[in-house]
Amino acid sequence: MKLSDVLALPSFATASVVAGRGLLDREIAWAHVVDMPNPAPWVQPEFLLLTSGYSWPKDEATQAQQITELAAARIGAVVMAVPNFVEHFSDTAREAAEREGVPLIEIPFEIPFARITAELHRAVTLEPYAIIERSEQIHRALTRVATRDSTLDDLARELSQLIARSVTFEDRSGKLLASFGDINGSLDRRITCPIRIGTEIVGNVGIIEGDKPLNELDNRAAEHAALVAAIHIAHRRELTTTEARLGYASFLSLLDAEPGGVPLADERVRLLGFDPAESYRVGIVSIPDALPLDREGLERRDRVAHTVREVLRKASREQLVTVALNMVPFLLPPTLPLASIERALDDPTLSIVIGRAHVGVEGARASYREALSLLTYRDRPRTATYDDLLVPRVITGDPSARETFLNDLFEPLRARKNGAELAAALLTLARHGFRFRQAADSLAIHPNTLRYRLDRVSEALSIDLSDADVQFRIQLAARLLDVEGRSW
Repeated sequence: MKLSDVLALPSFATASVVAGRGLLDREIAWAHVVDMPNPAPWVQPEFLLLTSGYSWPKDEATQAQQITELAAARIGAVVMAVPNFVEHFSDTAREAAEREGVPLIEIPFEIPFARITAELHRAVTLEPYAIIERSEQIHRALTRVATRDSTLDDLARELSQLIARSVTFEDRSGKLLASFGDINGSLDRRITCPIRIGTEIVGNVGIIEGDKPLNELDNRAAEHAALVAAIHIAHRRELTTTEARLGYASFLSLLDAEPGGVPLADERVRLLGFDPAESYRVGIVSIPDALPLDREGLERRDRVAHTVREVLRKASREQLVTVALNMVPFLLPPTLPLASIERALDDPTLSIVIGRAHVGVEGARASYREALSLLTYRDRPRTATYDDLLVPRVITGDPSARETFLNDLFEPLRARKNGAELAAALLTLARHGFRFRQAADSLAIHPNTLRYRLDRVSEALSIDLSDADVQFRIQLAARLLDVEGRSW
């Protein structure tokens, strides 16, 4: 047991640690009473040496030498009963103990050594049984969680609460799959236990030390968690294999979910390779066949899905592709050009719409909704992106496109302390046909002041106000706000 646990025993209630306070996490295996000169040959590593001080050296140099010898014998700590034969450990003894790494503890002389040894030996004897019992409780609790429709996040939360430590689940490359607690601190002091499915290591369970030293119970908890996680991942893999044959149903359920999501679908796509920290675009290949699809239409849709998967596979990317009605939605990383999928499909009757890049699960859902909104736009080209069609949809009166257009333009200004002032300068300039002096007169400010504000606008929006396309967009925004009678 730890020395800190020994000091928590009732017989040590009035004890004082006078040296080695930073060593309380060392292990104590047993206690031994030695009251003879030169006790080092009679002690064992990790033993607690109890002495009344009767034979303790009177000469301070000899005291220091004796502590050095006890340190060489790897003594756990020295406990001296005071103040009968010895008033206190001397300053020299304490200095030597700090230097050699030997905790020194003083205990009132009236505390019987028999009471100390009885309490300590009982605790040492029972500790393995207590660890085993607590370990079994943790195993049963984790198993109960696993038998429910749970996720790795649920397992991480349960384990963290059981052992009061931060917990991580990672794949074999170190990418985080789930966690609970503060994982932003140092990961140097932690237990890691491999998650094995057969002979394959598929990931690791990590238990972070935190404020209290790690112990045997944490090791056992990590092993139990790794076993339960292996069963969980193996089950998810089986589901994933089935879903691959059925068109990645979990990917579709993730895209169709309302904000807040479906935890199981979120986890399944992470196991398929989805990275919640990465940006993705969602594209949809639209098949012009009438609904419901006949046998030929279904076969055509499956061929399209297979082609898209092959493009992603060859690019070493996540093959997150699904089917729905006459559509084949797919996940497109920003680094993979859309042209590679266009070339592979090589069918002029097919059309592709694609949303903008967004981060994470909610971002994928947002991109999917953007792509869906393009399907109803009749005059779109064969391949259309959300940004390409945003302004035409605004002009034709699409309310959602109008809100997106205005938010894209003004959101960076709303985040600034003087955003209203900057927006007023930009809109006034647009309303005066980008005639600089007229805009300054309208705002009743000096032209240099207007120039300063517009420089801040260009910086915030990353735009060039001399660009004709930028001017058109700002004038369009000003006109929309004027027509609706609303502020920016």
